Amino acid sequence: MGLIQDVGGGLLLALGLLLAVLVLFLVLALGTQYMRMRRRRPQGKQARADVEVRAQLFEDGFSEHEVADAIQTSRPRDDA
Repeated sequence: MGLIQDVGGGLLLALGLLLAVLVLFLVLALGTQYMRMRRRRPQGKQARADVEVRAQLFEDGFSEHEVADAIQTSRPRDDA
């Protein structure tokens, strides 16, 4: 009877640790995803910023190709 209780207790401990690790992993994964979403600029603001940069660069005498390269380079990259 003691062996059954020891094995059962060990299994419960292992399952509890596994559940704790799973919850910790989910919290960290969702937290990093949330932070990534918060950093990303909304599409409307991104489009307005692109139009303003495009207009300023055209006024400064840059070509269409140079303007497109500058806008593409200025956008933040998502490393994920």
